[in-house]
Amino acid sequence: MLGAIVDYIIETVQTESQLTGFQYIINYTSIEKDFNITLNDLEIEVIEEELQSREEVADVEVDKDGFDVVLCTDYAPNYYVEENM
Repeated sequence: MLGAIVDYIIETVQTESQLTGFQYIINYTSIEKDFNITLNDLEIEVIEEELQSREEVADVEVDKDGFDVVLCTDYAPNYYVEENM
């Protein structure tokens, strides 16, 4: 199930990121609600390690509220570069 959560996090970042298209924060509450579970510290650590091992993920930070995930731009469909005109 944790693998499915990692996939869900990456897919959510890919679809929901707005500002620069490759960073998004996923809180534990939304994961727990969508998967009908309660995450413990060990599961959070395993999810973080799995996210860090995925080629789509450039960086992940974990805090008391959730996962702050930054995607590599090659895997960020909403990524864009503002050009000076």
